[in-house]
Amino acid sequence: MNFTQTQKYEIILKEVKEKGFEYALSNSLTLLMQAEREIHNAENEDVSNGYRLRHTYGSGNVLELRVPRTRYGGFKPMLLGILKSRE
Repeated sequence: MNFTQTQKYEIILKEVKEKGFEYALSNSLTLLMQAEREIHNAENEDVSNGYRLRHTYGSGNVLELRVPRTRYGGFKPMLLGILKSRE
């Protein structure tokens, strides 16, 4: 499914208005980690195995992330390391 830039913007803006910026940010970060997991799976012959909840704190806010995991447990998202170093 391909969206135009205008459609993408409208979807994101609607999500932010309805559920808040933290929700939109959490979903965006989860999608980035999912893409990273797909690369990991292809390179390491691993398979996806659900998610685990993880909370990160910053600027007085709590952000709940759904961190993808793999069957063999070797997947560690780079994004979490970046977020941890920012705290």
